[in-house]
Amino acid sequence: MNFNEFWINNSNTKIYQFIGKDIIYFHGLFWLSILKVSKFKLPNKFIVHGHLLINGKKMSKSCNNFITANDLYKKIETDYLRFFFAYKLSSKINDINLDFNEFCIIINNLLIDRIINIPNRINNFIYTFFNNTTSNIIDNNNLYNYFINKNIKI
Repeated sequence: MNFNEFWINNSNTKIYQFIGKDIIYFHGLFWLSILKVSKFKLPNKFIVHGHLLINGKKMSKSCNNFITANDLYKKIETDYLRFFFAYKLSSKINDINLDFNEFCIIINNLLIDRIINIPNRINNFIYTFFNNTTSNIIDNNNLYNYFINKNIKI
């Protein structure tokens, strides 16, 4: 899709704009005015988030608590970081505090202990009670299809 197809005023494309809480005024007033006067499509929705705090303080180079995405990538498993941010996000415009003690607690107690541990428990159950094998036969196709087709949102 080229620029004009995306931004043309009557485009069917949906535009979602993600912004920080400190620039709501500019993007909600001036940026929309610029788009309108230029005859470009306006965003369908603004999604506004708070700031990322590090251990309770706003990130700042002068306070020596500035962390780049690349530094985080080198030190923290990215799936754990994504889980943490998804867990902390809400529909409110709250800041997200990346407190490393809380991060460890959430990852260990919620993600690893509750979610990842479940398949391990099932595996141990199969090993202990079913000689580490599962059946090749499906006794109840209706029940099997029910579970396969069930759309569960977590």
